[in-house]
Amino acid sequence: MTRPTTIEAVDTMVGITDGRVSMSAQDDATLYVDTPDRQPLAGIETHATLRVKGDDYQATVELTHDGAAALHAALLEAVDDG
Repeated sequence: MTRPTTIEAVDTMVGITDGRVSMSAQDDATLYVDTPDRQPLAGIETHATLRVKGDDYQATVELTHDGAAALHAALLEAVDDG
């Protein structure tokens, strides 16, 4: 993986449900976007990893080519509509 792109102070909300117990946390966190150094990648390999790190929680999302392309399209639409 490459050195991550870092976005500070991202407003996050995390919810965890386990059976009948639910917990949630809302806070500013840091978003890291990691991409592999090695290219080219097969379509099913991880093209990007998104990590959100807060004080007491962490979430990770791994995106294949199709997932990264769908996220890219959604973000472009959000920016163009803004």
